[in-house]
Amino acid sequence: MTPAGSWLLVSLPVALVAIGLLVRVALSLVRATRAAVVVRVPVRAEQRVTFERGGALSLNLEASDLARARVGLRFSLTAADGSEVLLRPAVAPITVSSFMRARMELMRLTLPSPGAYVLRVDGADPRDGNDAIVFTRPLGASLVRHVVALIAVGALLVGSLVVSGLALLGGSRAAAPRTLEATIAEAAAVVRARTVGSGAPRFQVLETLAGAVPAHVAGAGRAEGLVLDTRAAEASGYRAMDGQEVIVLLAPVPPATADAPASVRVGEPLALLPIVDGRVVFLPNDPVGRRSLTLEELRRLSAR
Repeated sequence: MTPAGSWLLVSLPVALVAIGLLVRVALSLVRATRAAVVVRVPVRAEQRVTFERGGALSLNLEASDLARARVGLRFSLTAADGSEVLLRPAVAPITVSSFMRARMELMRLTLPSPGAYVLRVDGADPRDGNDAIVFTRPLGASLVRHVVALIAVGALLVGSLVVSGLALLGGSRAAAPRTLEATIAEAAAVVRARTVGSGAPRFQVLETLAGAVPAHVAGAGRAEGLVLDTRAAEASGYRAMDGQEVIVLLAPVPPATADAPASVRVGEPLALLPIVDGRVVFLPNDPVGRRSLTLEELRRLSAR
């Protein structure tokens, strides 16, 4: 599997989980907001409001246009004995919005006891029949937890989508896997050789399957064998073994020029394929480009 595919296996499930969590947290916030409502009354100059419990409350204005509806409004709340409940302006007002309406916290108060109270609203416009005064329990820590959860899950979702996008982009830009046919066509020579030594091996040519070994490759035409730079092959897992036969796909040697006269050079193998039980494996570590074939199949392929 490619690195891009590995990232997608992680990022896509994470994105799906994040979407599910985001929906769950959002629905939980909606339920918490609705559960906090104690009483909702229309905006009127004066009316009686009954509370079943005392304690801390928030006075909210609910309207389709909050900026217009709250202009000039002044509130007072009086108990049955004539005492006035202290209304404190909300220092950090909380606003909850839906598609059609919004609710904004304007005042905070503490009811001394349950019972009936008189709510007076100065500046109320009787034409705003859909506007409402909503008394709620303070959301407080619950709101903070939901907001933090939404931010965290949202960040997780964005991060997973970014990783998925980069993985898809990287996968689409990745080079197509090198094929055996293309490598044979690129090679100056395809030879069967015997490995001599293991620390700094040389390769005695036993058979030429295609092309010809360039004369300027070190060891060409000598009994000691070719001198090849095996570092790239070793990085892919190749290990030289004394006496082992291998297929060498030898890279072309640049032609001599006036600036770069002909000289003996260490050969560059495009691929080193150990022969095991009469078979070779091209790109053994690549699940896409990997190919196993017999020597006879390789001979026919090289002769095309």
